[in-house]
Amino acid sequence: MTKNEFFDNWSEDILKSLQVIVGKKSNIPYSINCYEEKGIWIISEIGERQDVSIIMEGEESTVFTKLNKIVRGEVKLRERRNQ
Repeated sequence: MTKNEFFDNWSEDILKSLQVIVGKKSNIPYSINCYEEKGIWIISEIGERQDVSIIMEGEESTVFTKLNKIVRGEVKLRERRNQ
């Protein structure tokens, strides 16, 4: 999945509500970041005290496929909580 395909699947509102930030590095607690650095795409998670955990690094297609699975899982969790 490419970055463009990912954005075709998910609206900006959904990503914002899940605190998923794509295209830039951030230090916002409890957020998931996906950004490119030196030609490598990175997914990271920011903890309560702004500690950074790298979830995955790799090519665009691999990283956005993984990010898509993460977002899909978060959406399903929210749906279950709201039932």
